[in-house]
Amino acid sequence: DERKKPTKARKVNLSFYPEGGNAVIGLRSRIGFKATGENGEDLNITGAVYDSSGEPVSYFSTYHQGMGFFEMIPDRTTYKVVANYDGKKYDFSFSGIIPSGYVMRVTDLDAETYQVHLQKSPDLPIDTLAVSVSCRGTVCSVEALILGDEPYVFQLDKNKIPAGCLQFTLYDRYGNILADRLAFTRR
Repeated sequence: DERKKPTKARKVNLSFYPEGGNAVIGLRSRIGFKATGENGEDLNITGAVYDSSGEPVSYFSTYHQGMGFFEMIPDRTTYKVVANYDGKKYDFSFSGIIPSGYVMRVTDLDAETYQVHLQKSPDLPIDTLAVSVSCRGTVCSVEALILGDEPYVFQLDKNKIPAGCLQFTLYDRYGNILADRLAFTRR
């Protein structure tokens, strides 16, 4: 048998990571991205996201080690992304946007506080949900809530949780995971 030759990566590769797991039509979604080169090296890029009519809906640039994010309120399931690197433009498709679901954004407000922002599609019923925050497999905090048509926002005191990798998980009343996100905190 002959070993397959590896396929060469593009000069610019761009991967998208919707915060909380999904970008949802009609809900403000934060989309993380990672830009890498042919050999997996981190790239610093800038660019824009365009709708089907060619209008820009968001702009972006890398912040650290080829990573960054942009925010948008999707109104369709596919967008064109144009990345600028080394004086050239590279086109990508951002898709996988779901028509209905939940969005969870976690913002590192300052040295002492996280802000958690939850929102659901209007077609989903008002429901009792919970957000758990765990570190190294131990639950450190739980927030029970009723999520209606308005966003639900709460703050988490970093002094009440250990340093390390945190997992924020949104559950429904049956224990189904609706969204989750990792964050890292130091103290």
